[in-house]
Amino acid sequence: MIKACIFNLEGVIIDTQRIFQEALERLAKKWGIDPEEQALESTVTYGETRKKALEALIKRSDKIIDEAQRSGIMEAIDAEIADHIADITPDDIEDDVFVFIKELKNKGLNLGIVSAYPNTRKVLNRLQITHLFHSIVEIEGGGFASVSSSAYLSVAKDLGMSADETIVFEHTKDGAAAAGEANFFVVGVGRADDLQDEADLVIPDFDSVRFRKIISALGTD
Repeated sequence: MIKACIFNLEGVIIDTQRIFQEALERLAKKWGIDPEEQALESTVTYGETRKKALEALIKRSDKIIDEAQRSGIMEAIDAEIADHIADITPDDIEDDVFVFIKELKNKGLNLGIVSAYPNTRKVLNRLQITHLFHSIVEIEGGGFASVSSSAYLSVAKDLGMSADETIVFEHTKDGAAAAGEANFFVVGVGRADDLQDEADLVIPDFDSVRFRKIISALGTD
């Protein structure tokens, strides 16, 4: 029986990809790469981690970037993303996500959040939804960190739940794979082609999605 749900903040509850995309485009221009000519938007493949997207850009640039320089670039982009926190409002919550989360709360489920977004609690406060979650885990390493199995297990432990009682909602391949490795039920949020190999179920978004439909599709009734 499902008693808890864990959400990845980025890409599931809010869209931080646009902010990252803009930062990546500025970096490309700094390196003399025309984003349109190089089809930069395809560099940030949906469902891939930001680190992979940056590596793809470095490869296109033909630049030799050592680890120290990579770290500096990642820190600079994270700082740009963090600068946007003051601009976040409840209107930034993805369509219909809030309705779905409220449904889960009304059914008595325990909810958790994992995030690599800098200052996760500040983001949730800006969205005015901090009170809806029983556990909040911010992954070390900033926006370029990958969600690990241990992060999900840490949230589940906080919630007092086992993996087989918990659904994870993820938008990245790596995050979905990590949750699956820890034996959670995994719902991918995005394109089926990107997530179907790692997720037990894929939904494009939360439009008209209800909890009963989710657990029925997962076969957890």
